[in-house]
Amino acid sequence: MEQTAKSPQLELLNVLSVANVAALLIDRDLNICWYSSQFSERNCLDVSVLGKPLADHPSVFDYPGMAVDLLQVITTGQALETFFVGTSQTPYLCRMARYVGEIEGVLISFVDVRSLNDVESRNASSGELRRVVFDAAINGVI
Repeated sequence: MEQTAKSPQLELLNVLSVANVAALLIDRDLNICWYSSQFSERNCLDVSVLGKPLADHPSVFDYPGMAVDLLQVITTGQALETFFVGTSQTPYLCRMARYVGEIEGVLISFVDVRSLNDVESRNASSGELRRVVFDAAINGVI
């Protein structure tokens, strides 16, 4: 398929890149089906992981309890949002949402929120900023 500026797939990849969002698609059996270039850069993955169990790559974003949360989303169909700090001390906002397309599973997005910490330290209403970002994530804006 030729990708042009009008290609929805290319536009989505561009949006993820500009927003610096790392994304990962996991199927119902918890196998890795797709990942964004931002995800690959942060986790040193290559195409050899496609189709392989997520459990074979436990260091993915250092997210404790990821498999349990994925199974919850698969079972209930309800999106899940969480904040965690990886072992690299990088804080992430993570959103897991049911995905139904050619693949049925969960789409996971990771947003590095280190810049929020910088903004919060300069902003007297730091809690309000984090609440606004979390509300945006919950409402699917991020």
